[in-house]
Formats: sequence, structure tokens, C-alpha cells
Amino acid sequence: MFYPHISFSAALSGGSNGSFKITTRLNTTNYEDGQYWKFENGHLSESGKGLYSASFERNYYDDDGYLIRNTSGDANNVATSTYERDGSYSKYFSQQSNISYSLSVNIDGSGIETWTDTYESPPEIRTQVYAPGTFSVTPQTPHAAVFNTATYQLDSSSRIVKMHLPEDDGGFLDVRYDYSGAKAAERHLLSDANGELVEETRYDSNGHLYFELDFNSDGSRTTTHYKSGSYIPSSDNTIFEDGSSIAHEYGPGGKVTSTTNVSVDGTKTKIFDKPDGLYTNTYKDGALALTEILKSNGSKTAVAFQKGITVADTDANDLFTSFGHDTFVFSGGGNDTIRNFHATGELSDVIKLIGINPEHVSLSMQGQNTVIDVGDDASITLVGAKFADVIDNILFA
Repeated sequence: MFYPHISFSAALSGGSNGSFKITTRLNTTNYEDGQYWKFENGHLSESGKGLYSASFERNYYDDDGYLIRNTSGDANNVATSTYERDGSYSKYFSQQSNISYSLSVNIDGSGIETWTDTYESPPEIRTQVYAPGTFSVTPQTPHAAVFNTATYQLDSSSRIVKMHLPEDDGGFLDVRYDYSGAKAAERHLLSDANGELVEETRYDSNGHLYFELDFNSDGSRTTTHYKSGSYIPSSDNTIFEDGSSIAHEYGPGGKVTSTTNVSVDGTKTKIFDKPDGLYTNTYKDGALALTEILKSNGSKTAVAFQKGITVADTDANDLFTSFGHDTFVFSGGGNDTIRNFHATGELSDVIKLIGINPEHVSLSMQGQNTVIDVGDDASITLVGAKFADVIDNILFA
């Protein structure tokens, strides 16, 4: 949960420096897992979910905490309900397909239901009237006001530089203010009941979230950077207890444009989209070791830049380039090609055939290349390799 740009209004008494414990009504907006709750003058004024998705839900409350309206829907359908304190209510539902529905329920449980279909010409309208007692009507109970006992610390100019807010679960929120002129950047530190930090968020002097650090229940921690003036991330990175990590970069609309995985042994893999396919770059010892490109037709192009690389085929026609001492794994699909194949010497490569019957495998020379026929119209062409040199490079598994 984080608190974008907390604002407040309270009369402070005492000296220009020190701490003050007072009761104040906060104006806050709280966000968690795609949901939000907005408070004004200590009361819940709005709540909802689906801020950045096609489907959404919004609830609105009056100054006394009573629900007055609910709106939900998606790109094709919208439903709106209005509520009175006495329990009576009205509902309205519409579709892009030009079908609408409404229901009004009175305090005595009576109501009227209406369906309208504008596909028909003239529009078809059906109405159903219900007697008192048909619907259950329960007077509303207002949502409780939110009061927090806060501790503030002022600077020599009587500006609040620190704020301490207790949480209902026994935890607390500390806010630090860094002034630049009349405005202040904010740093929010949320701790649990044991005093352990669980989240840190930072906002610029305009109240825009730009940084978030979460300490997750599995022991990992996630750092997220946000695009200026929005709650859309630009990048994030999660580091796990074993030292491995996963990071994402985001483009317009919050779409993931690349994913980077770092394993325990330090091997890094970066996956990203380009016009010619989905790229996967693998790095070892800080240097590029392998580039794989998965194309739209399902085929793969792989180029090794370090020795000792293992590459697996697809069911399409793949193209591989060896660096030496590499292992190429085939399961019998497509007509694949390996360039720069090392048949002999310390850099000799290995071809591992998975689930392929040795009796179905045959070798032949076609020009300067060796072709390994593995059956079912599938083959492996070794460019520039001699027939007699590659027999010992083939393994079955």
C-alpha cells in the first residue's frame, strides 16, 4: 500500500521545533493491488479498482460516509447504481449492443423494471411493476470516519519536516519532507508492527510518485521506477534471497518491452521484442554469450559468442552458428542448419538427438556439407563439415 502525496490541515501549537501529538483528519488516497480508497476530511469519499485496465469499478460516498453511487463496466458495458440512505436504490445497465436495463426500488420494497432494445424498430420496451415487499430494502450504515493520531516535527520555519502515522495493524508510516521553495518532495516509509520496513515510496515536489521499494513476504525485494506524472512503471527489479533477480522495462501504456533474468551463478538472460522476432540474449561473465531470435513463423536463429553454449531446436527450420565446444539439442522437428560446426579438436561440438530412434538416422554428403537425416522429413545440415568427422559427435538420449 502506498500513499500518494498526503495533504493535511491542522492547527499546531507549541514551539517552532519539536514533536506534536495531535488528532487530525487526513486527506489521502491509498492504493493497493489495483484498488484505491480516497479519503477527504477524514471520511471515505471514493473507492474502486481497475485504474489501468479495461474493466473498472467506482464507488462514491457523501460527506457522512454513505454510499451514493456505484459505476462499473468495461469497454462494452456500463452499469450505474444510485443509493439513498433509507435503502432505496436505482440501477441502470447499458450495452454497446443497444440493450439497456433499469430497476428502481422504493423504500417499501416495491419497484419497476424496464428493458429497452433499440435494435428493434420501433424500439422494444418491456416494463415490469413489482408490489411492496418484493425487494429487500435495508437502510444504509455510513462508513466510519478515519482519524489518525499523528506526530509532527517542525523546522525553524515552522514547516513540517517529519510525520509519524500509526496504522490499524500496529505498524506505522513515517513521512519525510524535503523542501525546495514552497513545495516539498516526500519520502514515505511504511513499517509493520515489529518495526520492520515493508515499503518505501518517494514523490517529487509536485506529488508525483517516481520510486517504490517493496520488501516482499518471500524475502525478496522489488524496486520500481515510475514515469513522470503517472502511476505507470518505467522499470522494476526484483532481487530474491538466493541472489537471483528478474527485471522488466515498460513502454507506453505500461506494456513490458523487455525482461531480464539473472540466475544464481550470475548468468543473465534478456528477452525483448524487435520487428524481426523475440530476442533472447544470454550473458556470461559480463559478456554476450548467445543470441536467440524466435521468429513469427516459429523458427529460431541462434548465434553463440562464447564456447560451451547449449541450444535447443524448434519444430520449424532453425539456423544455428557455433562458437566451439557447443551442444545442439534436437528433438526431430524441421530442417535445421548449423554453421561453423566444429567436428574435431578441443572445440568439437556435440549433437544430441532426443527421442529419436538411431535406426532412423542416416548421414550423407551433399556438396561440401554433411546432412543428418533423422526421419519424418527432418534433417540437420552441418555446413562445411566432413561426413567421416561428425559420426562421433552424435549422441542419443
